[in-house]
Amino acid sequence: MAESNLYGDIISKDSANQQFGAVTNSVSVESDQLRRYSDGTKNLIMFQIIKNELYILGDNRVPLFPASSSLDADTEFIVYSKTKFIELLDRGLNRKTFVELRDSKLTITNGDYTLEFGAACPPWCNSQ
Repeated sequence: MAESNLYGDIISKDSANQQFGAVTNSVSVESDQLRRYSDGTKNLIMFQIIKNELYILGDNRVPLFPASSSLDADTEFIVYSKTKFIELLDRGLNRKTFVELRDSKLTITNGDYTLEFGAACPPWCNSQ
């Protein structure tokens, strides 16, 4: 179970498939590039796929990728703790990471591990 002060929990990819169903849309990103994007935020990292394009935000919804993106404040993103996100990359050890849509869920998979149980922003846009 996720620590109470962190958004997200890491489960096996097989467990994610069983709990949340098959991936219906996926965007792959170099894991090293995602690490560089995460350097632009202290506590939170947020993801969304809009019209097959990946968007990543940091603390206070500051755009990390694309850096020049401007989205409505009410566009929903899924928030994860940066700590949990980096843990996923460290555990998965795969050079590619996949941001995935599964029915109404957004998950992030690296290797045999999947990050899920993020919070929706809005309303949960701040560190706990």
